[in-house]
Amino acid sequence: MTDGTEPRETRKRLPRWRRALVAILVIVSVVLVPLAGLSVWVRNLVLDTNHYVDTVAPLATNKAITDVVAKRATDRLFHQVDVEARAKDALPERAQFLAGPISSGVQTFVHTAAERALATEQFATVWKNANRRAHTSVVKVLTGEGKNVSIKNDKVVLDLSAEIDDVVKRLDERGVTVFDGLSKKQKNLQVELFDAKQLEKGRSAVHLLDRLRIVLVVLVFVLLAGALALSGNRRRTLMRWGLGLVVAMGVTAALLALGRSAFVNAAQNHDAAGATFDILVRLLRNGIRTIAALGIIVALAAFLSGPSRLAVRIREGAKSLIGGAGRKTGWKPGPASGTDRARSPCWCSRCSCSSTSPRSSSSGGALRSRTGHPPAGLPDVAHSLGDGLEHVEARGTPCGQPRGDGAGDHREHEKRGDLERRHVELVEALLA
Repeated sequence: MTDGTEPRETRKRLPRWRRALVAILVIVSVVLVPLAGLSVWVRNLVLDTNHYVDTVAPLATNKAITDVVAKRATDRLFHQVDVEARAKDALPERAQFLAGPISSGVQTFVHTAAERALATEQFATVWKNANRRAHTSVVKVLTGEGKNVSIKNDKVVLDLSAEIDDVVKRLDERGVTVFDGLSKKQKNLQVELFDAKQLEKGRSAVHLLDRLRIVLVVLVFVLLAGALALSGNRRRTLMRWGLGLVVAMGVTAALLALGRSAFVNAAQNHDAAGATFDILVRLLRNGIRTIAALGIIVALAAFLSGPSRLAVRIREGAKSLIGGAGRKTGWKPGPASGTDRARSPCWCSRCSCSSTSPRSSSSGGALRSRTGHPPAGLPDVAHSLGDGLEHVEARGTPCGQPRGDGAGDHREHEKRGDLERRHVELVEALLA
């Protein structure tokens, strides 16, 4: 509607039970969207080893995580070797007081060497391989294939012993050989990830989740299709579904923020816990943003396609904007070829092809047919009248545009014929 009024819909009002059923279907479909997304995310993180390794790979370059690993490597080495006692044995009795500062200096030196070792590509590779082995064990326990899996002390651990070897080699290169006598077992560095007994208890929940992820996704669209089929105004139902998606994603994001706060507060190292949580759920957050954007697009599309006054104005404004952009580019139709002139004649006297147009010479032909030749005193008058007629005719059919064969085109043809006859009569009157 271009008059700015909002038309009244003449649809018959649906029964109350049907409207209530449509509302319930929309609400349930919207509520299932975050549950379906969460189930897919958890399933991929828990049971898909490649997905899990790709998810935790950025942790190897996060400073909060590498600082924790460097501290654990340093503590592990100093737990196996009493550097202060060895310094006392090597120092004379008068210099025994230097054992403490020497031990502190060596500890700082070891920690720096560990940080440098963790900043290399080698540690990124060790991190991926260690997480792959640990996650493979987790998957086998959860899927019931872990009968032959060896899990020490009922714990699933992340083995980073290779980094201890790298740190010891770096210390040897700098002349610190106090840790050279450590055995492989003494250089063992493991980080506990999960309790195997708890994983076995969650095996049934994992199986249920693996099945539900498909069912929930299908249910979302089945319920939406049912709501649209029963709705008396599908456009409005679709708009409400889109807005519901936005609200559901907002609630999910708020709950995720609360979960992060609780997770960080329960950890000893808040920085490392926060970094771990953010990296693990980054794909989930991206999914929340994507679904919320989809809801906004669906709601806007449904609204703008409606008959409301604002929607009509926006559509008309968009058309004007697009048309104005086309005019600013200076685009205009090119000159017609000989074949196109015959097929789409032009009657505008301002066009370069008017001289070959069949209508542009009609008045002159009629004048010559009745008088033999135009009088010498009136060529300018006849030419001006002919141009004026052609300009009036051009308003019916724009320059370079094809003519149709409908009733409107027939009326335009009759108007042009009347104007042509009047023009000839006027010229004859002047000649008489």
